[in-house]
Amino acid sequence: MFDVSRASRLLLLTLLLAAASDAQTVTKPKPWFGFGFTWHRDQAKRVFLLVEKVTAAGPASRAGIRPGDIITHLNDVQAGFGDELDLLLFLGDRKPGERLVLRCVRAGKPVTVALTIGTMPPSAVPGWERALAAARQQRRNVRGR
Repeated sequence: MFDVSRASRLLLLTLLLAAASDAQTVTKPKPWFGFGFTWHRDQAKRVFLLVEKVTAAGPASRAGIRPGDIITHLNDVQAGFGDELDLLLFLGDRKPGERLVLRCVRAGKPVTVALTIGTMPPSAVPGWERALAAARQQRRNVRGR
């Protein structure tokens, strides 16, 4: 009969907990939209996103997003986020494979597109992290006044 000593059970439990902890620290895939935008607020204080760049063969390109599109709503939520950080956190909470419905204005006409979110390529992660850091700093600067 196999007898596991108390020390062996503790070692096994420690190894299992360490493995579980390591599994939790693996970074989850980041969502990727495949377009670059600038965040704007008009004279009426409404927020919109101006699409500046669309990555060829990326999620936005496949959905039909074009440079110059003005995004007014994301999943029926007006793009009126409090600041750019709120917007980036909203986008960062999305998951690869999820659909994001965008209401846009293109050449003065309303357009609705459904974008299937992709997985951010490793080469895009530093830019995403820089954008988050800049938005956090901007919030600190505004609140520090």
